[in-house]
Amino acid sequence: MKTTHSFIVTGSQQQWGLIAQELIELGIQSPKEGGGGISFEGTLEDAYRICLWSRLANRVLMPIKSFTVQDQDELYSGVQLVDWYEHIPEGASMAVSASVQDNPALNHSHFVSLKTKDAIVDQLRDLTGVRPSVDIDQPDVRISLSIKENRGTLSIDLSGESLHKRGYRLLSGTAPLKETVAAAILYRAGWNKLSREDIPLVDPMCGSGTFCLEAASVATDLAPGLHRSYFGFLGWLGHDKKIWSALLEEAADRHREGRRDCTPIYGYDDHPKSIQISRANAETAGLANFIQFKLTPLHALENPQPNAETGVVVVNPPWGERLGTAQSLRPTYVELGSKLKDQFGGWQATLVTSDDELARSTGLRAHKRNTVYNGPIRCSVFQFDIRSSAENPWTRKAESGEGGEGGESGESGEGGEGGESGESGEGRESGDSAFANRLKKNVKRLKKWAKRENITCYRIYDRDLPEYAVAIDYYEGDVHIQEYSAPRDISPQKAQQRLDQILRAIPKVLEITPDKVHLKVRQRQRGSSQYQKQNTSNRFFTVREGPAKFWVNLEDYLDTGLFLDHRNTRALIGELSEGTHFLNLFAYTGTATVYAALGGARSTTTVDMSNTYLDWADRNFELNNLNSRDHRIIRADCTDWLQDCDQKFGLIFLDPPTFSNSKNMEGTFDIQRDHVELIQLTMEKLDQKGTLIFTNNFRRFTLDNDSLKNYEIEMITHQTQPEDFSRNKRIHQSWIIRHAQET
Repeated sequence: MKTTHSFIVTGSQQQWGLIAQELIELGIQSPKEGGGGISFEGTLEDAYRICLWSRLANRVLMPIKSFTVQDQDELYSGVQLVDWYEHIPEGASMAVSASVQDNPALNHSHFVSLKTKDAIVDQLRDLTGVRPSVDIDQPDVRISLSIKENRGTLSIDLSGESLHKRGYRLLSGTAPLKETVAAAILYRAGWNKLSREDIPLVDPMCGSGTFCLEAASVATDLAPGLHRSYFGFLGWLGHDKKIWSALLEEAADRHREGRRDCTPIYGYDDHPKSIQISRANAETAGLANFIQFKLTPLHALENPQPNAETGVVVVNPPWGERLGTAQSLRPTYVELGSKLKDQFGGWQATLVTSDDELARSTGLRAHKRNTVYNGPIRCSVFQFDIRSSAENPWTRKAESGEGGEGGESGESGEGGEGGESGESGEGRESGDSAFANRLKKNVKRLKKWAKRENITCYRIYDRDLPEYAVAIDYYEGDVHIQEYSAPRDISPQKAQQRLDQILRAIPKVLEITPDKVHLKVRQRQRGSSQYQKQNTSNRFFTVREGPAKFWVNLEDYLDTGLFLDHRNTRALIGELSEGTHFLNLFAYTGTATVYAALGGARSTTTVDMSNTYLDWADRNFELNNLNSRDHRIIRADCTDWLQDCDQKFGLIFLDPPTFSNSKNMEGTFDIQRDHVELIQLTMEKLDQKGTLIFTNNFRRFTLDNDSLKNYEIEMITHQTQPEDFSRNKRIHQSWIIRHAQET
């Protein structure tokens, strides 16, 4: 009769039910959830089988001793109750891991593990005269101690290290899913059964290939531990080599049989390094012949088996864990949803993300949702039945252009069958059509104007429909979207639905790929927050405007580096600058200075408080081949600098912020309150026959003409407002101010 033991299988608590089901499928009788995992009574062969075949478990522990532990003395004596000479070979390495719960005297797990190690080492040294070495990575024998309240349990860790380490991952991408997490997601998607039915599986954003490798492992009946060279029981004195060898032989036979008829698996990604890593891992796992990895951006994704009636899509898109990145990822999720509907109608899809709002942006309705943890990060797993775009008459209507401008004042179908988003397909598609039609009209009109004026960067939409509160700018093929805060009477859910409609429409109307769409949430910025990064892509590219070239960045900062509404103002500066000494205050990225220099200014001075923007300005000067000796860049508070400056300028551009309370300033700056003092201070630095161009974008701003009556003032707002901003009469206000000339 075979000897039985008690065992504990550990894993994520959210997956205990799945792990218990897996244990039953592996032949374990009556596994019980609770305590620190799933416990069962079985043989050593049962434990070995779990180590070899479990796709979901983390560790397999074999308890060998329980004892009362109130303090460190009882801990030491309790550990020495075990005859460690029966478990640890002479000269072998060892390691101890400990966990402590609700024990006030022993509340530090690292101290507990050290004390346990000392008790074991002291016993073995007294018995054999040899002190065992410690190897925390891959010891011959790993001991696990769990203390809960005043009860301690010592176990042999048969797995040795977490079972998610399959042995094939030589390389990994950024933040990959743990193999056990990927396997649990596939399990919930039904892949354990579907893989035997010749149904294809596609991962459109495969990263380092974890989903594909785990799926192929299931499809070819590859034991996840077959490629592992290390287990905790291999150096343990109780190890039964005969049982283990038989299990390995059985697993090898099953894999040989499973390789004969593997269901097709496809992995795509737009990063060459990810595809390279995926292929290398598949080669190491012996699965390269069963997975087709291909470099494919999301916008080019096509169904590799369009004639298949059904299939499985499983995808782990970027999550946007870092502040500010979630909104920028929304176009990706919208495009993902559109691609799934266009290419994979009738298939099943499973999506994992840490941001539920991003998942809803796919426009797909989830029929099931579960929670998993990838390390410390809580993630949701959404399961969808994909309905193709062709199944929805409202999609066909929107794409055919029918329906005119209907729906501008609101959206139909609120409260209908909307799945996760709560909006009906009818209402959603009607809204898509209304926004798309307006955008088409704007683009058609502005495209002709821009071509005639040789303009390549311009605004194509600015809250034209009140319910679609965004500004959209076109930058030579890329699109920058600024989402304004929704009115208080609009729910966040409704605002999100409308944003998703916008993101669906833009690539279609402008005929661009979704990776060319860049989204930001526009909120009032105070002080230095306007300079802080929203993202870290560092993706700069150059655009042309008139005689100048500028660096722009559509992802990392609140603004792009180029204020499009000042296009005419910059042109005016270029016309007035010849032969002058030019001063640019609150200079931002120095675009006005570039125009002045190219217009023939004798010298330029550029002043701003931000190193970020001044570095940007310097790069703009280099881009336009401007001699740095003639163009000074100064980091300073403009007000303080003006008070100390003793130079006169023939042309000054003054474009202060609406409000600032930067830590580098004393007090605060408010344009309405402080503009008279600022203008007077600036005019002291203006030549007697010079010109000051003063502008700001505070919509409620009123110039105090009475306090400035000693100057000649001409309002030039209309002349400086570009055609693409004509829908917004107060995007900025501008004046020319000169010294009064004696007659």
